[in-house]
Amino acid sequence: MRGLIEKGRKRFIQFFVVLIGIIIGFTILGVRLWYDRTTPVRVVVGEESKNTSMVNITANIPKHWDDVDGEGNPCVGVQYDFFVENHMKWPLVDWEMLITIPKEAQIDSSWSGQFLMTDNEILYRPDPDRDIYRVKPGNKENFGMVLMSDELMVIKDFLLVGYKDAKITGYISFYVLTTLAVFWVLSLAWYVTMKLRTQKLEKQRVKDQKIIVETMQIIAGFIDAKDEYTTGHSSRVSKYATRLAEKMKLPEEQIKNIGYIAMMHDCGKMGVRDNVLNKPGKLTDEEMEIMRTHTILGGKVLQSVTAIEGMLEGALYHHERYDGTGYPEGLKGDQIPLFARIICVADSFDAMNGDRVYRKHLDMGEIIRELEDNMGKQFDPEIAGHMVDMLRSGEIQ
Repeated sequence: MRGLIEKGRKRFIQFFVVLIGIIIGFTILGVRLWYDRTTPVRVVVGEESKNTSMVNITANIPKHWDDVDGEGNPCVGVQYDFFVENHMKWPLVDWEMLITIPKEAQIDSSWSGQFLMTDNEILYRPDPDRDIYRVKPGNKENFGMVLMSDELMVIKDFLLVGYKDAKITGYISFYVLTTLAVFWVLSLAWYVTMKLRTQKLEKQRVKDQKIIVETMQIIAGFIDAKDEYTTGHSSRVSKYATRLAEKMKLPEEQIKNIGYIAMMHDCGKMGVRDNVLNKPGKLTDEEMEIMRTHTILGGKVLQSVTAIEGMLEGALYHHERYDGTGYPEGLKGDQIPLFARIICVADSFDAMNGDRVYRKHLDMGEIIRELEDNMGKQFDPEIAGHMVDMLRSGEIQ
């Protein structure tokens, strides 16, 4: 359970970190958008400066002519056509241009905007109702005027100030962040769905597990009820085996399983005759052979149980001895399944610690001596050592 909680916590942290990253990314993108929209585009064209890669400004004189002013003085009329070409990826908007003329002149006519003249400077503002007000990327827009002056003038000094009509959809990072955000939402939805489904399955698993445990407890009760001297034996062996597994630091799943396996280790006794199982005196050789069949009978009963790994082995091999002299197959050392070796120690301790038909229970000192004397013979030395440690420390009494 702790593993599942830790895994869930790590997954939550991962989702949170990704979310923070997406929020930071959109925040940076928002700042970039604000900067691009509010930072003026400034283009200066003159004797010492040229057009930039952002906006190109040109002025042409398509025609000029000799004329007279209102007082009858001779003058020159000149038509100036101005072109603004946008090389940026954003439209140029809210812009105006200051045009410097070399000498004094008068505006005779103009088009595509307002022209305000002060001394030798003309401020041009595009008409908001015309396309020129918003110069699209790659487009070239024009405006013009007719000036009356004493002589033909070439205009080549300009100052343009405007703004980029930046849109958030124009940044590649927007699509990257949006894709990440969509993926994050879908992942979160999937995680929540799976979490709810897992919780539902976990509730059902706990319920099913409770039914299994209660069923095994009932069966263990029937088993123990056959022998008046072993009431509660299966439950106690289950408890001792679980404590041994914990002491050995086995995985959590194995610790849980050993408790179930130990509870069913004597199920084969259901097939042993009562006059043998409860005989007050010493069993004959024939009766002993009958008694020993309970391990094989238990294996047969549990052979179809696959939900709990090791269930069959616990019943079949818990009377095997570490030195190879046990039954039913005479397995030796590590040939004996681990769970069976654990149950062997737990089962023997409970037998020595309780009254039997043929003797009274042993005191704790005698039990410890029996365990120590039989390390490497009847018992796995490591497992028996753990049991001795717990008996001496009072963890098991």
